[in-house]
Amino acid sequence: MIRNFAALIILLFAIYPMSYASDAVLPDSNVVMNKPIEINLSGPRFGISAVTNGSEIADDLRDKSIEPVFTQFGWQFEYTATPIHGGHTLMFDVIGLVGGMEQGVFLPSLSGMMGFRTRDGYEFGIGPNISLAGGALGVAVGRSFDYGGINIPINLAVMTSPKGTRFTLVTGFALRIGK
Repeated sequence: MIRNFAALIILLFAIYPMSYASDAVLPDSNVVMNKPIEINLSGPRFGISAVTNGSEIADDLRDKSIEPVFTQFGWQFEYTATPIHGGHTLMFDVIGLVGGMEQGVFLPSLSGMMGFRTRDGYEFGIGPNISLAGGALGVAVGRSFDYGGINIPINLAVMTSPKGTRFTLVTGFALRIGK
């Protein structure tokens, strides 16, 4: 299963970005651009996480009287760059979340994701995650919506490790701050 998943990721990174290469245009032909368009989309995030039943992570949580479904609150530092010829936006995110506050516990996690966003707002990212459960590989998919200059992302992240799998649905907002 991991090999099939890795092959899918390679396929997405290798083939999908080429789909926009032929129709890439400058936003305004009268403007000469000599560097990529950079935008900071950092902002607050909140959501919910669930740990798969029967996993070592779920068992550890239950041993500590913590339910394996819990809220998440935090901040996402997101930096994007769009090539001068247009096309997909490249992204780098650092996401710090704290889970379980409604249960009176502190479950921190930190993820670093690299990926891309299409012109239509669909996004994909992959990268490492570290939490009290240890290290994991994170994969996230979702969509960002532009609401009058405010970016509203909705993402589903899956964190896989030998100890179990965690699913997180997260949203938030960010003002579009360009350079």
